[in-house]
Amino acid sequence: MEITDKQTLSILLTSLYVAKWESGEENPHVVELSGSPYFAKLYNDAVDDMIRLEAGRADAVRNWQRWRTIEDHPDELERTRARIKSIGMWPSWSKEQKRQMVEFLLSPFTATPATLEQLISL
Repeated sequence: MEITDKQTLSILLTSLYVAKWESGEENPHVVELSGSPYFAKLYNDAVDDMIRLEAGRADAVRNWQRWRTIEDHPDELERTRARIKSIGMWPSWSKEQKRQMVEFLLSPFTATPATLEQLISL
């Protein structure tokens, strides 16, 4: 799906953010969405579409790229840590399974290699 209207895309991005990062963990849908590969793809694709819409404005593209850095979002990073710790089977997963889940949990954010390794090792 590609949305070419900036206002519509902005509303979608806000909705995705609220659903994943501002909704309470007591809601089972939040837990389900936060680790969903489908939700992660949708969220990443929506941010990528916004970056494409802003392609003519280098400053806007840089702002989006900076915005995607999880280390600049300590609350979301801490929530990701808590979500990882709540996965009962986490210790039995392979490193690749953990890496993949961390990427799903972080979406649409990205992590430095050091942060990624720290999250995998939880």
